[in-house]
Amino acid sequence: MAYPFIKFPTFSEFRQILESEFNCEYKQLDQMSFEDPQGVKHPIYYFERKHESETYLAAIDVPNGAIVQLSLLRSVCARLHIRVERFGLHLDYTE
Repeated sequence: MAYPFIKFPTFSEFRQILESEFNCEYKQLDQMSFEDPQGVKHPIYYFERKHESETYLAAIDVPNGAIVQLSLLRSVCARLHIRVERFGLHLDYTE
C-alpha cells in the first residue's frame, strides 16, 4: 500500500521499529538543550544508527503518542539511511 493510504505510526511505534529492526538508539544530549520563545528549556533527543562502519544521526522532537507525519518519517529515514519502503512508502522518482 502506498501513501496516502498507509497508516502512519505513532512515535512509540516508529521508535520501536527503528530500535528493533535497524539497531538505532534513542538518546538525549547531556549538556545541551534548546529554549523556546517563552524561555522554557527543552532537552534535545535524537536517534543514532551505526551501520557498516558509519554513524548516522537524526534529531527528533515528537511526543510518544503523536503520529509521525510523512515529512518527518522521510527525513529521519534519509538521515539514518533507512529505506522508507519499510513504512509503506513507495516513492517513484522521475527525472
